[in-house]
This record gives sequence, C-alpha cells and structure tokens, in this order.
Amino acid sequence: MSVAHPNGGYINGYFYIDDGMQYSVYGNKGSKHEIGEEEAESARQSVRWFINLPEYFTHLGVLKGKTSREEDFNGIPCVYLEMEKYDGSIFKVHISKEYGIVMNFELYTDTGKKVTYFTRTLFETGTVSDKDIELPSDVNFTEY
Repeated sequence: MSVAHPNGGYINGYFYIDDGMQYSVYGNKGSKHEIGEEEAESARQSVRWFINLPEYFTHLGVLKGKTSREEDFNGIPCVYLEMEKYDGSIFKVHISKEYGIVMNFELYTDTGKKVTYFTRTLFETGTVSDKDIELPSDVNFTEY
C-alpha cells in the first residue's frame, strides 16, 4: 500500500499478518509496529478489497459511476471502474473478474492529484506466507 507523504513522494506500507507486524517506509527511513488481533483481522479482510472499499459500495450516495468497462490489468481480466466520490475526488479500480479481488486502486483529489494508490504485485491462489514478501534491505527501521 502507498499513501502520499506531505513532503512529497509516498509512504509504503507492508503488513506481515502472520508475525503481527506492520512496516512503513519513506525514503531510507522506516518504522515498525506490532498489530493487535483486531488490526490483523481487519488486514485479513482488506486483502480482498484494500482498506475501506466495501464502505464505498455499501453506503448510498458515496460514489457516482463515471466509467465502467472490461479490460486486462497486468494480463488479468478485470472490470475497470471509475467513480466520483461525494467530495469530488476520483476513485479508479481494477477488480479481477475471476476472483473479485482488487488488482489496482487509485484515488485522486478533486484537483486531479494522485493521493493514494495500491497495486497487487503478487497474486496466487493457495497459501502465500508473509515470508515470501521481502522488505527493502536499505531501510533503517525504528521500532515503536
């Protein structure tokens, strides 16, 4: 997951649910935090959707459809949706047609600035361990 940093660039987040840890990286600095069972369960749920996307689709008036079509994302057949949120921001998402999981997500302000994005870089059916995903090696993590 990546979120725009106020000083420019993006903060990248990594969730190691099995180990109960969350890592955040900005440049060559990082932090790591323990996550509780409630946070871990929330992270497990968001693997399918990414953060609060279900809220966007289950509350009337949050999103207004702009564009929808079928298109591939990284070779995976998807449904592409582009919607405007109630605050004028633009939400773009690719959802796998076969599995219903989010492959790509972008959020833009009402002025067109990209503020959040998420791209699924690894997707396999079956079991994938947290140990299969490596943190950047050049980051000095501060533990909280």
